[in-house]
Amino acid sequence: MNTQPVPVLLIVALLSFAGHVFSSGEPVSPGFITELLFMHGELPGVNKSEYLSPSEIAVSPDEQTLYVAEKTARRIDFVNATSGAVEKSVAVPKAPSGLAVSHDGARLYVSCYADDRPVGIVSVIATLSGALEKDIPAGHSCRAPVVSPDGSKLYVCNRFADLVSVIDISSGNTVAEIPVTREPYAAALTPDGSKLVVTNYLPTGRSDVDVRQSCVTIINTSSNSVEADILLTNGAQSLAGITISPDGRYAYISHVRSNHTMTPLFPIEGGWINANGFSVVDIENNEYVNVVLLDDPFGGGAANPCGITCDANKLVITTAGSHEIHLIDRNKLHEDLENIAPDQDLSIDLTFSQSFTKRRKVSVKGPRALAVAGTNAFVAGYFSDKIEVYDISGTTPGLSRTITLGSTPDMQNDIVRWGEFNFCDASPRICQGSWQSCHSCHPFVRSDALKWDLENDGVGNFKNDKSLLYAHITPPSMITGVRERAEVATRKGVELILFIDPGSVEPEASAIDAYLRMQRAVPSPHLENGLLSENAKKGKVLFEQLECDYCHPANKFYTDMIKHPGVKGPDDHGTHDGNWDTPTLNEVWRTAPFMHDGRCATMQEVYKPPLNHGVFQSITDAQINELAEFVNSL
Repeated sequence: MNTQPVPVLLIVALLSFAGHVFSSGEPVSPGFITELLFMHGELPGVNKSEYLSPSEIAVSPDEQTLYVAEKTARRIDFVNATSGAVEKSVAVPKAPSGLAVSHDGARLYVSCYADDRPVGIVSVIATLSGALEKDIPAGHSCRAPVVSPDGSKLYVCNRFADLVSVIDISSGNTVAEIPVTREPYAAALTPDGSKLVVTNYLPTGRSDVDVRQSCVTIINTSSNSVEADILLTNGAQSLAGITISPDGRYAYISHVRSNHTMTPLFPIEGGWINANGFSVVDIENNEYVNVVLLDDPFGGGAANPCGITCDANKLVITTAGSHEIHLIDRNKLHEDLENIAPDQDLSIDLTFSQSFTKRRKVSVKGPRALAVAGTNAFVAGYFSDKIEVYDISGTTPGLSRTITLGSTPDMQNDIVRWGEFNFCDASPRICQGSWQSCHSCHPFVRSDALKWDLENDGVGNFKNDKSLLYAHITPPSMITGVRERAEVATRKGVELILFIDPGSVEPEASAIDAYLRMQRAVPSPHLENGLLSENAKKGKVLFEQLECDYCHPANKFYTDMIKHPGVKGPDDHGTHDGNWDTPTLNEVWRTAPFMHDGRCATMQEVYKPPLNHGVFQSITDAQINELAEFVNSL
């Protein structure tokens, strides 16, 4: 643990900073100082965790060893698949974000990055000895490595750079960078290696529309070019996992399906806010087939589909919010898909999957990672630091045994860890019917890039979903500023979105607040070696000349925390007063689309006609690009 004392001068400077932020004379809260210290990486032990947080599992070719990536422990455990014994633990330099095993089983490739140090690496580990052979440079926020069939190339998703890197394994050089639509999150190769299928986590484009969804990108590996972008069902977002059928014909993608075009006046049952399932894509013909929901009208929601894998006969999926494993008869799935009308949309059908799906609650909490070896499914609990082993040879998953990865403290004694769990949990104690979690609409505390109509400012006012980053230190909350502070918004969210009496979950709500206060901005992919680019430096000068800092002052997280009159759009109806809370520009590069109604797909559009947001003089297109580059670097 880092025990270096916090520099006195830094404390004095931050206290002075805080005095500027709250110049009204209100006392500065300890939480605010904590947040500032955390932003500067000066809190003792800030990068040390007592928890393991298993987030990925890979299996050796002989199916004898499980490789388990433990995110917060920053290590890889080698686990005997039969005995459950942890035979080796290998430390990696940053949080592991993905695993790939070479086809001969000799090497393990581990993508790594940290939120505060997002420039990635791929650590190469010799599986026999556990020795770290070398680190290969990778891009910003790298994850989901995939090895080519011949073992010569490594494909890596650079999530926030919106790129897929192709790395020559022998030299360690990046030989190609392939742009994709938005936040490449998971990837899989066809068995012959001809196509790489990549999930884009969030939708792209403007959000003030009724049809909006994420897509799957198919990359031709011979030309290293995009062959197709396949749009999924309307409302598809948080594309968490992908697997490809052994014959290379189909890809299956786990995701949330958000009903973002309706005011949530209906009960939460039926997926009227969020439903959960997987999409089927015909990758042989580059066609979207349909979506299949895992929820059912009697068993409740299957919140936050995550891990997904398949073999010739079965498809296995975990749902991290409802803490379940789903076993699907893949042959019956496709038989039923063949028998529906070609234009039949299954996005609101809660009965279609019931005849070929068996679901079972698991005991581990937050089952994100999943792997199958033989007739066993290995399900890792992100919040439990355990793996449960299920026999999937029958019609229903049967628990065989539990593998304990380490001794970790009770998270209920750690308010931040408990808050993270509550934010991601969709069990009935915190969400009616297990249909969704806080994470469903605010994945990783940020935005789902969709529009939503909440009742807090009247009906008919669809607003762009907000990131929750720094919400607790930049009051008021909500786009219209209707909540005086984030703590109120947290409890109203539990009451009006999760449909639980907030008084019954007050300890959980307080823990969620503590978790959200500890969030920090990820350094922008627009930075060059951590610094402003030359264009961004010019944009900073322009930002000051145009007096953008009047409403977005740097010493207040680039927000004045005041409501201002805004330009109304076609969805602005109801009781609100036409004033909107000034958003923070910290990490704004991650929150597209922009403006309160999501009318601007890019930052450049914010400054161009007809909006001309804050631009009261003529500037060139080059200057607009420079201004956008600076703002996107914050």
